[in-house]
Amino acid sequence: MFELLSSYGITPSILQITIVAGFAVFIIGMFWRFILIGTGILFCVYVFVMPTDASTKEVKKSEMVKSVVVEEKDDTPIEYIQDCMRLTGKNDFDCKLMWHDRENNG
Repeated sequence: MFELLSSYGITPSILQITIVAGFAVFIIGMFWRFILIGTGILFCVYVFVMPTDASTKEVKKSEMVKSVVVEEKDDTPIEYIQDCMRLTGKNDFDCKLMWHDRENNG
């Protein structure tokens, strides 16, 4: 039998590769929907899990700007800070933040 196939140029290794490829095509043809859905789900999981450098840089920049604004603008009344520390139990820095948030929101 292999002599007949070899007369057409088909060797046993080519025949084996053809059988394996045919089996793979059959499996993919039967389950292509599940493979496609699974690939889409894996892609979505990868996109949501991978860290982004841009978002962490933006957060760091906004925190730095906020602290600079608080340090430059130190016109918080001492009476307010004392009352705030006594009534809320917060520290000096948090009371200054509350004062400046009140000014910006009001």
